[in-house]
Amino acid sequence: MQLSSTSFLEGFYYKPRIDLDLLRKHHEGLVATTCCLQGQVPQMILNQGEEAAQEKFEEYLDIFGDDYYIEIQDHDIDDQHTVNEVLLKWASTRCTIRSRKSKTG
Repeated sequence: MQLSSTSFLEGFYYKPRIDLDLLRKHHEGLVATTCCLQGQVPQMILNQGEEAAQEKFEEYLDIFGDDYYIEIQDHDIDDQHTVNEVLLKWASTRCTIRSRKSKTG
């Protein structure tokens, strides 16, 4: 509720916005992901390079800790393959990958 209210009252510029300082203050109980191909970290991988993207990734990891997840999607898009390769590399060295396998019949 606090994030939503503050984004409208103090961060509104054409649309409500939430900055990293606000996330640091109110991250308790939130779960975050690296997002889809249009997310900040994937776009940084593609446009600014792996090193710059990793700095931002680690900033989110510092904020959310165990509640920050790497999101992998596969829609057979070249850019997505590039992003997934980097994210999977980071996952193997920085995060615990949690997977759920459903058993069938």
